[in-house]
Amino acid sequence: MNQLEHIVAFVRVAELGSYTRAAEALDLSRTRVSRQVMALEETLGRA
Repeated sequence: MNQLEHIVAFVRVAELGSYTRAAEALDLSRTRVSRQVMALEETLGRA
């Protein structure tokens, strides 16, 4: 997975206000979206 996918997941969660709705919009599982957002948070935490 690349960082751009993580950013897209984060933006969709922010726009839609829900991991579930973001997952539906991205055609991914809620777990995958959650993990993408967590990965982005980890990356940014190290910056």
